[in-house]
Amino acid sequence: MSFDQWKKGRAGRYDDDSDSDDERGARGFARSPYQRSNEYDCYGREIDSERLSYDRRYADSREARGARQDGYQYKPAEHRIGSAMSVKKIPLPGLNAGLGNLAINDDTPLSRREMKNGKPKARPSAKQMESKLVAFPAKSAKQRMSSAQRVPAGSSNNRLLVAAIDFGTTYSGYAFSFRHEYDTNPSKMHANEWRNVAQGNMNAKTPTCLLLQPDMKLHSFGNEAKTKYASLCEENAHRTWFFFWEFKMTLHHEKEITQNYQLKDINGKLLDALTVFSLSIRALKDHLMTVLQNGYAGVRTNDVTWVITVPAIWNDSAKKFMRLAAEKAGLDKNNIEIALEPEAASIFCKLLPITRDPETETGMTIFPPGARYMILDCGGGTVDITVHEVLEDNTLKELHKATGGNWGGTVVNKSFLNFISNLVGPGVFNDFSKTHKSGYLELLEEFENKKRMTAADSTERVTIRIPIGLQEMLQNEKVKQKLQQGKYANKVDIYGDKLRMDAALFREFFQQAVDDIIKHTHDLMESLPRPVKAILMVGGFSESPVLQKAVKEAFGHMVKVIVPIEASLCVMKGAVLYGHRPSSISARKSRYTYGVAMTVPYIKGTHPSNRKYEDDGKKWCDGAFDKHVEIGQTVTPGEVQATRTYYPMSTSDKFLPVILYRSSAANPMFVDERSCDFVGFYFVKRQPGVGETTKQDAVRVRLVFGNSDIRVEAIKSDGIVHTADFRIE
Repeated sequence: MSFDQWKKGRAGRYDDDSDSDDERGARGFARSPYQRSNEYDCYGREIDSERLSYDRRYADSREARGARQDGYQYKPAEHRIGSAMSVKKIPLPGLNAGLGNLAINDDTPLSRREMKNGKPKARPSAKQMESKLVAFPAKSAKQRMSSAQRVPAGSSNNRLLVAAIDFGTTYSGYAFSFRHEYDTNPSKMHANEWRNVAQGNMNAKTPTCLLLQPDMKLHSFGNEAKTKYASLCEENAHRTWFFFWEFKMTLHHEKEITQNYQLKDINGKLLDALTVFSLSIRALKDHLMTVLQNGYAGVRTNDVTWVITVPAIWNDSAKKFMRLAAEKAGLDKNNIEIALEPEAASIFCKLLPITRDPETETGMTIFPPGARYMILDCGGGTVDITVHEVLEDNTLKELHKATGGNWGGTVVNKSFLNFISNLVGPGVFNDFSKTHKSGYLELLEEFENKKRMTAADSTERVTIRIPIGLQEMLQNEKVKQKLQQGKYANKVDIYGDKLRMDAALFREFFQQAVDDIIKHTHDLMESLPRPVKAILMVGGFSESPVLQKAVKEAFGHMVKVIVPIEASLCVMKGAVLYGHRPSSISARKSRYTYGVAMTVPYIKGTHPSNRKYEDDGKKWCDGAFDKHVEIGQTVTPGEVQATRTYYPMSTSDKFLPVILYRSSAANPMFVDERSCDFVGFYFVKRQPGVGETTKQDAVRVRLVFGNSDIRVEAIKSDGIVHTADFRIE
């Protein structure tokens, strides 16, 4: 059985126990819960083979198979395994044997307490607790959580300097500033100027391109990588090398990202994504350290707070993946901050004198307290939109959860490539992109320049230089016939190595991306209870005159539309400011509803019958979503959200698991609904005992939303706080 087939078992279609050990995965958590005799759980404890055999026989019985229906989980009646721990066994990939059960105490809402005759009973004592938080299987079997103490949200940075790595889809770069510079002039920052040998100019960013040698060692990053790879292509020596470009968006498209997730290079060769991202970050880090050590003697990597930018609309898994890549790149995990791109841009724009004020000395002023504005961060891959208000203490409050989509500049690039493909034929263009790699990259770079430079209201034809390999294909008689008689007649001409097209046709390449951005922005503005005063356009794609005109025409009559100078650098510079003062964002809106999986008393007519199981003569319904934070709820970084107190179901349990889920719905009922996704889990280690549970066995669990991470805190009865971030290992 393949892993994909196995995952379908989550919907109650688990078929057999025929998987090999390799198919089950390397980690114990990825194994089938019906394991063979003399196997061990993830902690090395031997599994009770007699009990295991009983469970397998029951699971394979006709009665059990008949109970498996789409949409619900099936569980054997016997849910304990071995003598070491009480285990909830469910035939799905995810958490394996070795998880204990927890009970929730009387500070849970009444709707989740034990019900009798449809009414809540009197609050039970600790020994009579009837509601339980169970080890319900996670949707992602390969995500785990490790202990890591973070710098408290809102604390000032006391390291020597802050460096921000703006890791973009099409372009990347870095900027930095020293602590003493920030204290005297926060806007004073240093950004590297990258040399583009091919074009003979300097830019503040370099292409996001990574070149690895055949032995997978780093050769170069950015312009140097692009130039070297083009040279290898001309010599036909490129096939054994690894060249990656525009690979960042793969994290946005993946729902669940694991360490063994792989990327394809431009020639289709596979390499694990963690290596690709970590080597890219390492290249930028090493370049910066060289610059620092040349100008400032004695500066070390640990003297720097490293800020990595990520889109706000990325899921938790992608954000954690970037942190892990940064650690693998050689950055100390305690020196890493993750900054959300629109937030970073907003922090920077808040310092800019972009509002006219005749009463000031310069005639311009920054946004005053109470000002509300929208950040429209249009990058190469994604578009992030958020709404902020400036508070009296000069911090920012998020008024609407970050939204957006993959409507960035690469969508325009794809439209242009489709045009060329239709012109010469898909097969011919596919052959060109594979056999003329350097020419293909050259064509994209040429179009990228035109995309940023061509005026929105220009009537002049747009001229694009054609690579040599494509010139021959465009001289085909069929192509000439299309240009003379087809829909491109009198709109497209070819003169030597130049392709000239009408400005209106050129603007059509932007249509899909522009329409999506305008529609989403309009819907967002309509949903706001109070209007904003301005829209700030930042990001590389925001420098496109075509996009700027579209946004101004759509919203200019309602609000001010402002495009800061060097809009493409706002995120990078704002990330530096964020590193100096993470507390600049004082309140956020939760993008999801967060909660834990728990078991509640079964109520006939309310709970699905397939979720019912009996334990010690009592009927239970498992997999209930116990909400801690609701989507759209305002959360303050560093502040504790809802707190729940849990008790072990058995005093013999060695671990208390906290299984965290998220949902795009406000009030999910069960953790395996379509709107729900697994986030992570955490084991609270405890000393097993005997007898019934008491208040001494209580564990309080609370969620803390950090600057960009979710932290879980478990507090035992002795007051000891166990802290961990949900992370990928």
